[in-house]
Amino acid sequence: MKKLIKLTDFLSYCGVPSGEIVIIQDNSVYPFNRDYEANWTYYTLKGLPFLRKNLGRIPTNIACVAAGNGVEAIGMGIFFPEVENLVLTDIDNEVAAGGVANVLLNLPELMEKITGKVGSLCDPLIQTGLEFDLIFGNVPNLICNEEKDLSDGNNKGTFMKENTLSSNIPEEFTQWGLATQYEFLTGAYKVLRKGGSVVSLIGGRVPGSAIGDLFKSCGLKLQLDLPMGFKWQTQPEIDFQGYSELEQKYGVLFAFYEYDKAKKILEAAGISNPTTSMSSMQMKEILEGVEYTATDALKLYREKRTKFGHIVHMCRGVKE
Repeated sequence: MKKLIKLTDFLSYCGVPSGEIVIIQDNSVYPFNRDYEANWTYYTLKGLPFLRKNLGRIPTNIACVAAGNGVEAIGMGIFFPEVENLVLTDIDNEVAAGGVANVLLNLPELMEKITGKVGSLCDPLIQTGLEFDLIFGNVPNLICNEEKDLSDGNNKGTFMKENTLSSNIPEEFTQWGLATQYEFLTGAYKVLRKGGSVVSLIGGRVPGSAIGDLFKSCGLKLQLDLPMGFKWQTQPEIDFQGYSELEQKYGVLFAFYEYDKAKKILEAAGISNPTTSMSSMQMKEILEGVEYTATDALKLYREKRTKFGHIVHMCRGVKE
């Protein structure tokens, strides 16, 4: 069922200069949460001013991969009005078309500049024949078999089907739930111009070293010039179960934090959300006393409905 969602207050909360912003959304898209800081989009929009400042060259060819409802692309259009080509991709045809429609509903001046493409991650970008200055993605992390029903937006925003990914993804990234990130970044590398940037939102449930190794393996220089934050873990049952299975299979440990206690710790330390004042390692040290593995978080969620959160990284890699 389609519904109209007004996001003017949300964009204002994110510091985005805009008039009235509305989108049309249905159940096939990852749902918007009225707890503003629970939305991945919040961290994207808060990071865009830093991105514009640090890119050096203003991008004219921009892509939003796994664009969903199009709000990130709306933010791109507002902060980068110089854009000449804005390409949105999604694996679902209706979602891709809906994302483009939502952008044009709010930024009709992009009519001749925006294109929607259907396909897995960066594959559709190859069809455009463009070299991109900036590619943004907020891709699902967990892998499922091809029988799983991904028609619901919650599942679609959480899982990628294993048959859509290549078979040569290094296990060091698969074990940390970074297989789709690896696929996204290697695909982005192929269509980036030299000096272009790819930006990915990555949950800081994993060690910072794993993220550094990920970007290096994809041929990209990781830049630590964008903010990081702390987010409530939405869809907890789905995510805790998925990450717990990886813990059992590979012997790795993911990091989740008891949400209310962690928020109080960060607020008492005067740390904004998001922040550029510290590294993820420093944040993890501050929150060490309220840290839980995915397996323990799953158990406590099922027993007590305990609320957990995780660190959010807005990571930028540059093609040198």
